[in-house]
Amino acid sequence: MFVTRLKLPLALFALPVLGLVVWSLAAAGPGQAKQTAGDQTKQEAAPQPAPPAEYVGSETCSGCHADFAPDKLAYHKEIDVVKRLSEWKGRACESCHGPGKAHAESADPKLIFSFKGAPAAKASQTCLKCHAQGLRSSGRAFDAHARNSVACGSCHTVHAPKAKPLLAGVPNGLCVTCHTNVKAEFFRPYRHRLVEGAISCIDCHNPHGSPIGGRTTAQFRASHGNEQPCLKCHSDKRGPFTFEHVPVRTEGCSACHEPHGSVNPRMLVRHQVRFLCLECHTTPGLGLPAGARPSGTAPMGQTPPAFHDLRSPRYRNCTTCHIKIHGSYMSGIFER
Repeated sequence: MFVTRLKLPLALFALPVLGLVVWSLAAAGPGQAKQTAGDQTKQEAAPQPAPPAEYVGSETCSGCHADFAPDKLAYHKEIDVVKRLSEWKGRACESCHGPGKAHAESADPKLIFSFKGAPAAKASQTCLKCHAQGLRSSGRAFDAHARNSVACGSCHTVHAPKAKPLLAGVPNGLCVTCHTNVKAEFFRPYRHRLVEGAISCIDCHNPHGSPIGGRTTAQFRASHGNEQPCLKCHSDKRGPFTFEHVPVRTEGCSACHEPHGSVNPRMLVRHQVRFLCLECHTTPGLGLPAGARPSGTAPMGQTPPAFHDLRSPRYRNCTTCHIKIHGSYMSGIFER
C-alpha cells in the first residue's frame, strides 16, 4: 500500500513531461534536425593545428629576412634553446607568425600572419599564448589597454627594440603618445618630477593591468601589500594609525591631491586648504558621541566650532593646528 502511494504521484508527474518531449520533437520537424546535424558537422570540422609539413623553418625565413633571424633577436632567440619549447626548435619565426610554407613559395605577404596590420585582439592573443602567466600580464585580459584595442605591438617590438624589455621607445615617451592630457599635467607648477627623469610612469602604473581597484583606468602598481603606489615614497603616510582620517583610507590620496601635477600648492585639488576641508566638514556631529550629536545629524562631516571664525586669517589654514591630517597615533582631531 505504501509503495503504491509513492508510485502514483510519480506516474502522474512523468506523463505530462513525456508528452512535452514528444510534442517538442514533432514541432522541430526535419528542417531543425537537419540544421542540428549541420552544426555538429561544423564543430567537427573546426580548424586543426597545421601539420609539420606546412612549416619551413627559421633558416628559410632568414633567406629574405636576414636582419630578423632568430639568433639576432634580443629575447626570442631562446625559443630555439629552451627545453620546454623544444617543439619549436628551428621554427622560432613560425612560432609567432604561423606556418610559412605558402608564404615562402609564393612570397605573398597575405599568406603569413603579420602583426603590423592585424586586429589588436588577434595580435595580442598570439603573444598571450606564451605570455599569459605571471604578474606582468595577469590582468591583461581585462585591463584598460585591452578594452581599448591597444595591442601588445603598440608598445613592444620583437625585432628592433629601443629599450628594455622589448619596448618600441622609452616608457614615458610611449605613454604620452596616447595620454596627452596627462603629459600636460606634468608641466604644471606643482608636480611630480617626471619630466626631469626623477620618476617614470611605470613606477606607479602597471600597463598590463593591476589587481588594485578592479577594472579602474588608473591600473596602479601594487605596493606594500596591494596598497596605493604613493606609499612607496610617502611611507610616513601609510599607517595604520590609531586615529584614521577616513578619506585617506577609503578614497585614497587622489581625494585631496592631483597625482600628476596641479596649479595648487602641495598638489591639492583646491587652492586653499580650508576649501578642501569644508567639502566634507559641513555637517554637524563629527567626532561627537551619539548622545551629544544634534538630533538627525550624521557622525561625520562636522562643521568647525564657533571659535573657528573663518573671516580671520588665523583660522583659514586648517593644517596649522591639525598637522597630522593623514592620520595620528595620539589625537582624534589630528593635532599631534
